[in-house]
Amino acid sequence: MADNLYSATGALGAMLLGAASIAASTYTAAQGGYTLTLVFDLLAMVLLFGALGLWITHHLLGMLIDSRNVYSLARLQTAGWSLLVFAAILAMAIINLSRRDPAAIDIQLPSTLLTLMGISATSLVGSSLILATKKNTSVPEATAQSALTAMAGQMHVDDGQLTNQGVLVANKQMGQARWRDLLTGEELADAGHIDIARVQMLFFSLASLIVYGVEIGLMIDSITPQIHGVIPQTHGFPPISANMITLIAISQGGYLINKAIPATAK
Repeated sequence: MADNLYSATGALGAMLLGAASIAASTYTAAQGGYTLTLVFDLLAMVLLFGALGLWITHHLLGMLIDSRNVYSLARLQTAGWSLLVFAAILAMAIINLSRRDPAAIDIQLPSTLLTLMGISATSLVGSSLILATKKNTSVPEATAQSALTAMAGQMHVDDGQLTNQGVLVANKQMGQARWRDLLTGEELADAGHIDIARVQMLFFSLASLIVYGVEIGLMIDSITPQIHGVIPQTHGFPPISANMITLIAISQGGYLINKAIPATAK
């Protein structure tokens, strides 16, 4: 009961802070501080995601944790792109509304950005399908317990923290999720080892997110106030190069193929 009350209070607090951030972004847009508008809207989206996590899962970062109670790389990537795009759309709409633009929400997304978000969504769905198959793969109980005991010693955690879902390693509680989950294997045979395909995907995802976020910030920062009755408007996103899309697609494909290959002998 106390945990539920704490989570509900935290979720409400996060939502109120998110609403305050949106109010602040509206004020800064009216004052011409467009970069701050984007920053406040990013903060509002982060708070909203956190509120959803607290409300539904009783964990601040619950949106990033999957059914095995580990941090999910596919979820992190999808959440990151969603957060950035939602915040940018909100910031552009608020800026346009502050200029009394009748088409304030007519914001165009370039085809390359839609392609990138499609790749991210495909990776999330593909990852879930692969994990579902591995969860249904039976493993002798003695074999699983031996692997979990060895892994607990390697990770310096209690034996009782880990369990298995088929050939997959899982935590018994959501609060046991660790950031190292993003970089290590998922099966009984490799959960204690660094997965280079996951490292590559994490690097490319973070790099592309940061670079594109900076580009959006620079674009919004370059918006000038009304001059001689002409009102500059914000109705689109910066383009993403085809080479970057190809690089990310290759990384995602390698990640999914490597994930699909069994590491644990039946």
